[in-house]
Amino acid sequence: MYKLTLIIFFNIFNNFSFGNELLIAHDQMVFNPLDKANKEIAFIVEVPGLAEEITKLKSYGKVKNIKFDVKVNKLRRVDIKINGVSEKFNDLNNNLKAKLGPMIELLFPTSLNNFYRGYKQKNKNNKVVATDTSYQKPIRESYMTFDRSGILSENKIKTPQGTQIVNFSYKNQSSGFKKVLLTKVSRKIIYGPSHLLSNTVISYDEAGEKPIPKEFSTEFIFENKENNTNSNRVNKLLEVFKISNFKYN
Repeated sequence: MYKLTLIIFFNIFNNFSFGNELLIAHDQMVFNPLDKANKEIAFIVEVPGLAEEITKLKSYGKVKNIKFDVKVNKLRRVDIKINGVSEKFNDLNNNLKAKLGPMIELLFPTSLNNFYRGYKQKNKNNKVVATDTSYQKPIRESYMTFDRSGILSENKIKTPQGTQIVNFSYKNQSSGFKKVLLTKVSRKIIYGPSHLLSNTVISYDEAGEKPIPKEFSTEFIFENKENNTNSNRVNKLLEVFKISNFKYN
């Protein structure tokens, strides 16, 4: 009985360890600009057409130009200052800052190993299932698939609200670094019959010693699957973030 219990224990331990090793290996292979900074990363973001959209609301006066001054430190703490909109418009400023959240999350990715620490993990054939047994975390289950090189290629996420399927594409850096650059993220969010699709593309300037993100663009498509008529598909929406003055400080 003792021997059987010991075998079961080691099998569970080995499964957890290998799943954990896959997450750690992914973190080590994917490029994060913060790894090349001494203290922080600073850059400016502009969104074409954003000032015109806010002016059309007729609640904030005429807005000529909007620039986001962004700083992200080694601890991933983010500071965003908005130039072009009065600070007295608190709700508008908070909403504008929130627009940058998905971009910052992808440019400065959270460690998979740290994020899923505390989850029960199982692995099989380069796939890891992470389950929240406490039922207190926003993500209940993640089904992660890693490619042959050990990099996350798909994450199927289950939350109390619905399911997300996220696919990732990478490329090798031309600058000679061993780490890979995230270049595309395709996401499908399923809430009952409603599907929100998004395709994000990240472009870089790789001419120097360190890669510099230049543009972050996302195309959104909303679908209703209650029936198959094309009339239920909302027009595509494209959102572009132009990045400049990207500095490794």
